[in-house]
Amino acid sequence: MINPTVKKFFLKNGLSTKALQVLSDTVMGSLEENATEEDINEKCKLFEPLAKTFQSEADSRVQAALKKKEQEGNDNDDDGADEHEPEPASGKPSKKAKADPLLAAIENLTKTVQGIQTAQAVKSNNEKVIEGLKGLKMSEQEIESVMMGRSFEKEEEIEEFIAKQGELYSQITQSRTEAAAGEGYKPVTSVGNQTSAQKKSDIEEFNKAF
Repeated sequence: MINPTVKKFFLKNGLSTKALQVLSDTVMGSLEENATEEDINEKCKLFEPLAKTFQSEADSRVQAALKKKEQEGNDNDDDGADEHEPEPASGKPSKKAKADPLLAAIENLTKTVQGIQTAQAVKSNNEKVIEGLKGLKMSEQEIESVMMGRSFEKEEEIEEFIAKQGELYSQITQSRTEAAAGEGYKPVTSVGNQTSAQKKSDIEEFNKAF
């Protein structure tokens, strides 16, 4: 069923019922179920240039068909009438064949629009992930490393990813803290303190003494 708002929007373009149905399915398929009439009209605007282009092409074809029919209409022979009788039937496949490029173009435009929408969603979701990682106190270099090659098309992936990264980053931070603490507070042994700085100091003192 063609959506009334979509039909009203494109009715001025003189498109066929089949083309209107494709446009209606495409527009409504890219919107939420509770989309308002304003939302639908805004989405229709994305397809308006294509509809206008094919409206012009359709007008040209109609004019060409009328001119051809007028030229052939002077033949009043019965045989001629018989020959022209099947034309409507044979014309149907022709119309369908002519409609195919229109539908194909609409499908291509649909894919383009969907691609743009997906890219926008990924960009928005990636920005949300980056903000979440900043909340974990990760440095820009760490965030860049984690995000390299990643993209998030669905919002539900964001929370799971940030939670997992938070868990991993917490473990890394804890390991760093323990390593730093262990390096700074090693006990003094018979050969002196065991940090690298203190080892150097012990060697210098030894050389001075001996």
